[in-house]
Amino acid sequence: MLSHLALLFIDSEILKCIDNLSSDPSCLENAAAADAIKYLIPNLELKDGPLVDHIHSEVLNALFNLCKINKRRQEQAAENGIIPHLMNFIMSDSPLKPHALPLLCDMAHASRNSREQLRGPWWIGCILEPA
Repeated sequence: MLSHLALLFIDSEILKCIDNLSSDPSCLENAAAADAIKYLIPNLELKDGPLVDHIHSEVLNALFNLCKINKRRQEQAAENGIIPHLMNFIMSDSPLKPHALPLLCDMAHASRNSREQLRGPWWIGCILEPA
């Protein structure tokens, strides 16, 4: 049986492949059709442990590639719960902030639903504790 660390390593390598594929424009529609966004976002829930920063980096890079200039995929990311994760990266002054901020800003233009989700309770923290 594989250890937890071995599984995290395998996950990180799979995510690296997905990130690399997402940088090829000819792969984006296939990745979207396979619900890549829906399966990538839960990886942002990992909080502590080895490889977590690497996993978060691969996931955010892949999501950035999938979502840039595509409002439908931005909407899908918002519906699958990416906004609180992006806010966490931005508010915690994470090294991933430069990847999280453009994604979050693009979502303001994606749809009415995305804008409604941006009005969630995390904005109170932004107002009370500016970065």
